[in-house]
Amino acid sequence: MEQDLGSVARYVLAHTDATPYYHNMPSNFTTPAVYFPAPSIAAGEGTTSGYAMAYRWDILFFAPETQGAIDRAVAVASAILANHREIPQVDPETLEVQPEHPMLLDKPTTRIIEAGVAQLSLSWISRRGYPEDDSPPVLHHSYKIVDRGETDGKSQNR
Repeated sequence: MEQDLGSVARYVLAHTDATPYYHNMPSNFTTPAVYFPAPSIAAGEGTTSGYAMAYRWDILFFAPETQGAIDRAVAVASAILANHREIPQVDPETLEVQPEHPMLLDKPTTRIIEAGVAQLSLSWISRRGYPEDDSPPVLHHSYKIVDRGETDGKSQNR
């Protein structure tokens, strides 16, 4: 799982008692459950040193009762807000939390989807630098333009 997604999933799981599911939900899943489907990702603005990716992750909570599902979604949303919308990143190699460089999420939203199902919507912008490139440096050329007194494109006799 990508670092941003893994960090968000870890934070969500730390604030719920639901059993996690990824990719496909089995037909006989255990409730309460939290399902992490694939997020929506859109390209953001780029600069000379990096680019941005806009994420939206609609995470689903399942419970035998609708109130149980929405309560779990709201509990996670409240934990995110109480933490100033900051999610600590997880190092992809060591899986240790790195609180010194948190992700900043937009304000979370929750809603009831249907009986026993609630949705927690999280969105954020991930800024990334371009990978180091071994290509040769760009060469710059400068040109000197000389005005020879031509006004209509025809030479003038002097």
